[in-house]
Amino acid sequence: MDFESVAVVAPHSKRTLMLIACGGLFVYGVLVAFLGAALPELRTRLSLTPDLSGLLFGFLYLPQILAVSAAGPLIDRSGTKLAVFLGAILCGAGFAGAGFAGSYRLLAVAMLVLGVGGSLLSSASNTLVADLYPENPASALNVGHALFGLGAVFFPAAVTLTESRMGLALPIGMTLFLTGGVAVLASSRDFPNRHAGRELNWLAARRAVSHPAVLILSAVVFLTTALAVSIGGWLRLYMEQQFSSSGHVSGLILTLFWGLTMTGRLTSSQVLKVVRGPQLVLWCSLGMLLGLLLLAMAPDRVMAVAGVVVCGLSYGPIYPTTVGSAGIHFREFFATVFGIMQAAGLIGGLVLPVAIGWVARIASFGAGLWLLVAAAILLVALQATFVGYERGMPSSRGGGRCS
Repeated sequence: MDFESVAVVAPHSKRTLMLIACGGLFVYGVLVAFLGAALPELRTRLSLTPDLSGLLFGFLYLPQILAVSAAGPLIDRSGTKLAVFLGAILCGAGFAGAGFAGSYRLLAVAMLVLGVGGSLLSSASNTLVADLYPENPASALNVGHALFGLGAVFFPAAVTLTESRMGLALPIGMTLFLTGGVAVLASSRDFPNRHAGRELNWLAARRAVSHPAVLILSAVVFLTTALAVSIGGWLRLYMEQQFSSSGHVSGLILTLFWGLTMTGRLTSSQVLKVVRGPQLVLWCSLGMLLGLLLLAMAPDRVMAVAGVVVCGLSYGPIYPTTVGSAGIHFREFFATVFGIMQAAGLIGGLVLPVAIGWVARIASFGAGLWLLVAAAILLVALQATFVGYERGMPSSRGGGRCS
């Protein structure tokens, strides 16, 4: 199998490579939703206690923080093709292992493998999109991340429809088919060469990841991911306890949130052709703040749902557009920079939901929701800072260096 890349990508190959990248992001979306959807059956099958169930999230996400940071320089040095292929293979092994594990130890190993594979696949897929569309990576990344959202909705929906009759076998089988398709396509296509045979400049890469813009963007991703994971993790329980919603209704409201994130991303892929990315992220950050205020102060379920709608539409474009900004200014070291940003996001996704749980335990879920409002205020402030800072930065579309 030849993993050497070529420098020129024909138009038809460009479409195929974009399909591969979108497939990789779809699979990563399935990974993010996997445990939440599969845990009820896994707990029954393996007689898992709540503490052991909670540890599974650590096995899945903690390795990603290290793996995604290490994957970036490797992708910048060797290209995206091998990383997409290996990431898809490892994800497939992790999904299969988790679905058919007969012991907790095997399940934990499967989560570790799935986390490492997902890190490779996510980093390589995002980098591939930025390589294919360097003139406007944010627009293309919004399309790709709409597929991520579709993957996050697909697996829970498939489990809900088939679990009572077939358990996890059919949803996992469908996921393995899609993951295998990504691996097969990746192994049979030429990918763009990131450096045309040049050695990666490690000193310049180190300067890039310590650049003030990268630090600000990483903080934005930290807060954005923390907000999304917190809403996704606590929204159902909040609606059920605060407004006496049934489990079915709360599930529909959560599905509405994730569905609207896809709508926001697809819409923004067109808006970004006429609006600067950092400015759009600032508007969306203000939208997140408004939506969370509506949700936190809602006197009834109707107002709370209105807040969910605003949050969903606003959150959708923030992450991929922020990543797109890194693609414009740090093109040569995009995978390395993305690794730092993604690691920051993973840490945020671990920290804020736990903090909300502690506040809810001491006071109430309503009180915990105000932590989200505080995080959204900080997000607006950081993005406003970046909008001003970014205006004075030279674009690296042509050379990939940023002073």
